Amino acid sequence: MVSLREEEPLSKSGGKYVKHVTASRALRAMSVKILKNSMGILQAFNDVRHNGSFAHDNDIPSERSPLILTRVVCSLRFVKALWSAVT
Repeated sequence: MVSLREEEPLSKSGGKYVKHVTASRALRAMSVKILKNSMGILQAFNDVRHNGSFAHDNDIPSERSPLILTRVVCSLRFVKALWSAVT
């Protein structure tokens, strides 16, 4: 079980999660890479969420919005699928 705290940054929680999943399951090297990259994408999404969204007074480059959303959703699905497999 991974103990996560709300006040921890995503990078720390993500690191704990990656260590837990890789210790709990025999993952192929590509799965580990995808998992680590997914954590990086979710961390990078924070910048987009803060500086590139309608939540703040920003210009939104609409051509990248669908790509960002799709990539984040795919990352979350992958993480959720691994989580379901180890819990």
